[in-house]
Amino acid sequence: MREKSDKPVNYAGIAIKGLLFHFKPRNAEIEVDGKKYTFKKVWLAPTMHGRFYGGGMNITPAQDRLKCETETCGVLHGSGKLKTLMVFPSIFKGKHVKHTEMFTPLCGNRITVKFDKPTAVQIDGETILGVTEYSIASRAVVKAAKAESDVGWHPENPIRTLFIGIKRRNETDCNAEIRRKLRFLLNFSK
Repeated sequence: MREKSDKPVNYAGIAIKGLLFHFKPRNAEIEVDGKKYTFKKVWLAPTMHGRFYGGGMNITPAQDRLKCETETCGVLHGSGKLKTLMVFPSIFKGKHVKHTEMFTPLCGNRITVKFDKPTAVQIDGETILGVTEYSIASRAVVKAAKAESDVGWHPENPIRTLFIGIKRRNETDCNAEIRRKLRFLLNFSK
């Protein structure tokens, strides 16, 4: 087991090392509000309600989490290692969006990302290995569902996104470990 450190995590360093030596891009099918998109050689496919993740990467610079009710999936795809490595630093300033041949933002209320091979995903800093699919619903969808059931919904609740589920290799539903990690997202009462 590794010792705890006082040093901040260097997400950029981890991403670059992974890009150069370990990670192999996946193909992905992304469904946004019923419309399907297919991408080859996907390097990143984060779905979020804000602009930043991973220590300051501005992956979706057009997203305004205070005004927008939808989620955005920013897909970095279709390029080789060298081109991806050259463009990667521009993610920190949000300039990668100029590379429309390799970056596609998708906005919607329900987003499902399916990978062709198991891959690691991060949810709020927690790494989950072997994920083949994940789905989310925006706050608007969650709010509508809760209004219908009228069970403990509070409009002032800061939760913006609900992870509907994650599928791992050889699994059809969230397992106990993932449910435990995401339990805080499912608590809608005060």
